[in-house]
Amino acid sequence: MGHEQQAEQTLERQVLVREQMEHLPSKYRMVLILRHLQDRTYEEIAELLSTPVGTIKTHLFRARALLKERMVLQRLEDAHP
Repeated sequence: MGHEQQAEQTLERQVLVREQMEHLPSKYRMVLILRHLQDRTYEEIAELLSTPVGTIKTHLFRARALLKERMVLQRLEDAHP
């Protein structure tokens, strides 16, 4: 696989992730954005959202699981229109 093809696939994956993030509940979307797009620590996110660190970790776990599920379903739909 060539460099251009890899770059194109990476871009497509990023677009899909961002599209699917829009469909997540806001509490999950927010922790994903803060953690993965803004590189915040668990403690920083907890402070920003006035939420215990344990809850932040739980929300991130659930957000990632939901996002993964949505992406798998989207890929299946794309493969079998």
